[in-house]
Amino acid sequence: MIELADVTTRLLDGETTSYRGEYFTLADAVLSDPRPVRDHVPLLVGGNGGRVLRFAGREADIVGITGLGNTLADGHSHGVDWSPDAVRRTVETVRSASGHRDRRPELEALVQMVVVTDDAAGSARDLVSFVEGATVEDLLHSPFAWIGTVEEIATKLREGAAALGIRRYVIRPSAMPDVRLILDALAGG
Repeated sequence: MIELADVTTRLLDGETTSYRGEYFTLADAVLSDPRPVRDHVPLLVGGNGGRVLRFAGREADIVGITGLGNTLADGHSHGVDWSPDAVRRTVETVRSASGHRDRRPELEALVQMVVVTDDAAGSARDLVSFVEGATVEDLLHSPFAWIGTVEEIATKLREGAAALGIRRYVIRPSAMPDVRLILDALAGG
């Protein structure tokens, strides 16, 4: 992925590119057609591993953090560490790697669940068994899970996630009706 992102970015920026890596070899390659419609095509790199996050901090315009760890035995689920300390370490890894840049990358979180409810703690208790490695407190405070009333979630985004510098989110389509309510609350407050 790192090699692909590197050579693709060079080509999209209009460079004649020669490259020899483990997975790609290019000799005086040029992207002649189609040309990008923008002068700079933003690079988004998402993941959770240290190597990917450091690369993203150095090179990407947008860094998507997922909070997902290794794939579990079922082939679909992932172990997670959504604790506040783990999220801060993830953000710090990106920030530290981007220290040399004039402009730091934007941070984006992959929201795994949106649950609008009057009983945030009860809903988190019900959901914790579906998120291997998470605690109820993790679910309530993580940028990857939005659980609570519309206003509680809006406050969480305004204060908690914003303090980490997370300003962008990827939301599953099924959550969009609730997200529209949350966006309305954010716009009003």
